[in-house]
Amino acid sequence: MDYNVNARHQSQNHCPCPPSPTYLEDTVSSEKHPSKKLHSNVVSQVQGRLHSEEDCSGNSTSLVSERCSKYSRTTKADVVIQPTMLAFFGPLWCKLLGEAKARMWLYVAMEVPFLHCEMVIDGVCMEILVEMVIKYKDDGLELEAGFYPEHKRSMAMILFNDMQTFHSEIKKVTVHIIPFEYGLYPPETINYNAKQINFVKKKATQLLKSA
Repeated sequence: MDYNVNARHQSQNHCPCPPSPTYLEDTVSSEKHPSKKLHSNVVSQVQGRLHSEEDCSGNSTSLVSERCSKYSRTTKADVVIQPTMLAFFGPLWCKLLGEAKARMWLYVAMEVPFLHCEMVIDGVCMEILVEMVIKYKDDGLELEAGFYPEHKRSMAMILFNDMQTFHSEIKKVTVHIIPFEYGLYPPETINYNAKQINFVKKKATQLLKSA
C-alpha cells in the first residue's frame, strides 16, 4: 500500500516543509511493526488511567444530563441516578474511584486476569476501595460525607463493572496483536477463506501443544 509520509506530515502541520528524521523513523517503524504500535497504545492507556479521573468535578446531575441529552429523549426528571453510577458521588469520590479503577486494571493485568463476580466484589474490589479510602485520609483529603460506608458495596460494583470494560478493551487489542506476534496469518498463496481459516486453526493448535 502506497504511503506518502511527506503528504501526511504536511496535512497535519499545515506547512509545506519536510518532516523531521525522528518523525520519519517512528512512522516507518510503526508501519513495519503494527503490533508494537498497538502495544504502545495499550501501555499508554493503562499508565494514564491514574490521572484520567482527576477532572471529575462539578455538578453530578449535569454529568448525567450531558451524557444522555445528545442521544436520549429522556428528560432530566426521568433520569434516576443510582449508587452504582459514578455521577452519584461527589467530585473527590469520583477521583478516588478513578484511581481505584486503575489499581484494578493493574491487578487484572499482572495477577489474575479473569475473576468471578462473587469473589471479586467482596474480595479484591473491596480491599482496593478500603485501601484508597485510608490513603486519602492519611493524605489529609476530606471525602464528601454521606457516601461511605453507606454505599461501600455499590462502589465495589463500579470497580467490577469497569473491570469488565477493561477485559473488552484487552480483547480488542489482542485480536490485532496475536496474529503478528505468533504468525497466525495465512500465506498469500492461500486465496480461499475456508483454507485460510483452517491454516490459522492448525497453526494455533501447534502453538498450544508446544506451549
